[in-house]
Amino acid sequence: MRASGEPNIDPARVVLKPKLRAPMPRPAQLVRRSLIEQLHEALDCRISVISAPTGYGKTTLLAHWRRVEEADLCFAWVSLDEQDDDPIRLWRHIVEAVRGGLPEEEEFGDDVLTSISAAGLGFAEITLPLLINELSERGPESGEK
Repeated sequence: MRASGEPNIDPARVVLKPKLRAPMPRPAQLVRRSLIEQLHEALDCRISVISAPTGYGKTTLLAHWRRVEEADLCFAWVSLDEQDDDPIRLWRHIVEAVRGGLPEEEEFGDDVLTSISAAGLGFAEITLPLLINELSERGPESGEK
C-alpha cells in the first residue's frame, strides 16, 4: 500500500470493462447492406481490415454486422484510447475481450496474462507468441469458430 492508503496497483493491469462492450446500432442509423454482405463473405478469411477516416461509419457498420451475425459468430470488441499506447494495457484488454467471446474457454489467455504481468519477460518474444498460439488453436483448422 502507498502511504496514502491506496493500494499499489499498476494501471496497466486494470481492465476497463466498458471498453470491452461493443456498441449497439441505433434505429436511425443507415444500414449498409452491401458492406455487411462483404463482411459476411469475409468470415472465411483469416483476417479482415476495415480502414477509413474518423467519422466514416466503421463502428456503425460493425455494430450492424454483429447484430446480423450474432447467432453464428464469436465476437470480441475493444475500444481504444490514448492510454492504449501502452502495449501491456492494450494486450490485456485484447485478451479479456477474446475471453468474453469464448465463454466456454475460461482459461483462455491465462499464460498470456501471466506473461504480461511478469517483470522482465520480453513482451514481443514471449507474450505475443503465446497469444498467437492460443488463437491458432481455436482457428478454422481446429474445427472451432
